[in-house]
Amino acid sequence: MIKHIVMFRIKGVGETKIKNINTFKDRLDELKNKISVVRCLETGINTSTSKSAFDLVLITQFDSEHDLDVYRNHSDHQKIVDLIKDIVSEVAVVDYSI
Repeated sequence: MIKHIVMFRIKGVGETKIKNINTFKDRLDELKNKISVVRCLETGINTSTSKSAFDLVLITQFDSEHDLDVYRNHSDHQKIVDLIKDIVSEVAVVDYSI
């Protein structure tokens, strides 16, 4: 099994940033029903006030590295990548075997 964790810092301030976070979270949550190789998908909006905290996290789980690659290349995931280019200022990724 492979766990894929991605943290995002979202562009914007105030209500614009909040709207971007919520819209992005909704789009990520939809991937579970669109990409069959996703075994588990969880998103969370940050509640920490730490300056080092990211705004949103995505945690996914796959049966294999191959399935993770299928996910990465899936057209619905690629649409998310396009959205990332518009509203995300920084991304951190960790993939590991469980």
